[in-house]
Amino acid sequence: MNRKMFGAALALLVAPMVSAEPISAFALFGGNNANIGNGVTVTSGLVGSNNIMSINGGTSTLSIMGNGNLSGGAINASGDVIFNGNVNLSGAVHTGTINSGGTVTVGNGAVVNGDIRALGQVNLGGNSTVSGNVDSAKATGVAVALGNGATVAGIVTHTSTSTVSIGGGASIGGNNTSTPPTPPTAYVPTVLAAATVFTAGTTDVNTVGNQTTSLAAGDYRNIDLGSNNVLNLGAGTYHFNTFKMAGSSKLNLNLAGGDIFLYFAGNVSMGNGLDVTVTGGDASGIYAETLGNWSQDGSGEWFGTIFGSGASSDIHFGASNMLTGAFYARDVLDLDGSSTVTLMGLDQAGSDAVDVPEPSSVLLGAIGLLGLGLSRRARRSPAVRSAKSA
Repeated sequence: MNRKMFGAALALLVAPMVSAEPISAFALFGGNNANIGNGVTVTSGLVGSNNIMSINGGTSTLSIMGNGNLSGGAINASGDVIFNGNVNLSGAVHTGTINSGGTVTVGNGAVVNGDIRALGQVNLGGNSTVSGNVDSAKATGVAVALGNGATVAGIVTHTSTSTVSIGGGASIGGNNTSTPPTPPTAYVPTVLAAATVFTAGTTDVNTVGNQTTSLAAGDYRNIDLGSNNVLNLGAGTYHFNTFKMAGSSKLNLNLAGGDIFLYFAGNVSMGNGLDVTVTGGDASGIYAETLGNWSQDGSGEWFGTIFGSGASSDIHFGASNMLTGAFYARDVLDLDGSSTVTLMGLDQAGSDAVDVPEPSSVLLGAIGLLGLGLSRRARRSPAVRSAKSA
């Protein structure tokens, strides 16, 4: 499969009347749910979900966004937080604006270095600080509640039929009811394309531990490799049914002859401590898609895009993984604690945009079809594009 075909396969439907991010901007995306563990670091790329998201404490991200509710601990989001549901964060530190289509609640001692905008009530825990403005469109009752010692440096704007509750020692920079509250930025749900249609082969590959296996591009059925194994794959397209590599194994991906495309009809299981080495290229030349689930234990790594494209496909990574690429699940994305994620999708590294025909139907009044920019006129030299030397 070439890059143009792949770009069409992961095209997105977005509503142009509201600003929306293409899927290529996301490092982590869970269609129905995204769960991010303690101490995860996302160095580049967005984190999103078309439904709910939970992020545990000690996690550092850029912007995070979703169509449902967000719950989290003491996280550091250096960009905007945009959710169409409720936002509930404890002890969080934010640099950007918090946008909520419901209520916003931040815990005691939280620091928000930006604005808060909500359609519902805004609740600020004790000794929390907001350096910007707070806007609530709640029609009646308490629109903004400040706990003891909380501070809003900017203006609190709410409707003339609602009120502000200020606890002991709390303060606001001003109270405005003469102009309407600034509405929150809405998240536009991302619609992933249908799964790729393909057929697995009939050849099984089974090994015990401490073996080295080299596979040529082609069709296979079930792969089951023992622990401490080495698997060598070169350029081309591979079709599998199920795929299993036991713990402490090594996967060598050689891109010198072109990109690598991996398709799995069933589940993928990678053991603890997976060592992935990429030569002749980098993560932008590796694409994996499963109609089943992808499960990878901790203390390993991966390079490339992984797309769980089945109707109920989940992706799960254990703790302390080093992930370079882009990771999308149609159902649930789970990433355990102390992992590091760096975005490098197939449209990174100088690729060209893919033209995709307009859809015949209309969604939300006007829908644009955007490709992932995966057609590349020329490959960069292996020296420039190497992700990890052998």
